[in-house]
Amino acid sequence: MASNVARGVRVFVWAGLSVLVVMVVAMAASHASQVARGLALAWPPATLVVVVLALAAAVVAAAFPWPTPVPGEPIDAEPLIPPPSLPACRRVSPVIAFHALEPRCGSTTLAFNLAVQVAAVGTVAGDRRPRPICLLTAGQLTTSLGLDPAPLNNYFLSHRASVDESVVDLAVRHPSGCELLCVGPDTLNGQRLRLLIPVLRRAYDLVVLEVPSGDRWLIDVAVETSDVSLLIAKPTLKSGSAAAAWADRAWERGLEGKLALIADQVAATQPVPTSLMSGLLHLAVVPHDPVVATNDLKGFPWVLRFESRARDSLARFAHQLLPDLMNQEADRAA
Repeated sequence: MASNVARGVRVFVWAGLSVLVVMVVAMAASHASQVARGLALAWPPATLVVVVLALAAAVVAAAFPWPTPVPGEPIDAEPLIPPPSLPACRRVSPVIAFHALEPRCGSTTLAFNLAVQVAAVGTVAGDRRPRPICLLTAGQLTTSLGLDPAPLNNYFLSHRASVDESVVDLAVRHPSGCELLCVGPDTLNGQRLRLLIPVLRRAYDLVVLEVPSGDRWLIDVAVETSDVSLLIAKPTLKSGSAAAAWADRAWERGLEGKLALIADQVAATQPVPTSLMSGLLHLAVVPHDPVVATNDLKGFPWVLRFESRARDSLARFAHQLLPDLMNQEADRAA
């Protein structure tokens, strides 16, 4: 408030001084002989005018302060977001796998918020909320959510050749309705994932899986057992190079129809590399949004925050990706 008052005072003071200078110059040019007497007569009222203008500026600035951004509210220009083009997954109890193309690209937060979105506003057969489960790689967000990778890791150490329904008891229920499991860096491998997915399909309406990076066997099994694999990228050349490699393998193996690229953290001031936007059939874009980082630190789902830019993009591609779980009627009812 004080800065707005000072700004208004400065504006009116400079305006008053400018008027005074123009008056003096005009008088000097036309009546040089009367300058001294004119200045003597004009100075007191001019000073009074400036003081009155300054006071008026202070009153106006106090009554109508300039708006200031709310902490965490986006203040940069929003990029032009093209409509998503994602494959529709219509299988009962679908599996959606998230693959990070580079560190800190947003795969964990997108996977978590997709599960929350489905749990909060989706429907199953039009009469109940879905029951999704989300497997998240251990990191900053899982710490904020209070998740521990030890239970699932210990489970696999005691179940080396099989997975039964008791694994469901390890899931932590989130207030939104989705359930969460934390995956440590060495918890999953290809064989464990093959055993786990059928059990989760029987228990849940949706399985969202963030696939740990670095294990080629695990990644291949995740692509094979999932209905759609989402490649999460940043608008960088590093992500573009990784996306091109994925595209080459997908076309060679005939998997191009079940892969999609999600370009995350896209800003209006940062051009998206051409290599990132080509090679795959399906694409969605999520804009840069400071609300995401703020809510991740607190363990809150930003997809439920109406001021979030990323929320709208995620909602659009969730409807397209999961049309049987997400529908416009359910979204309006929520």
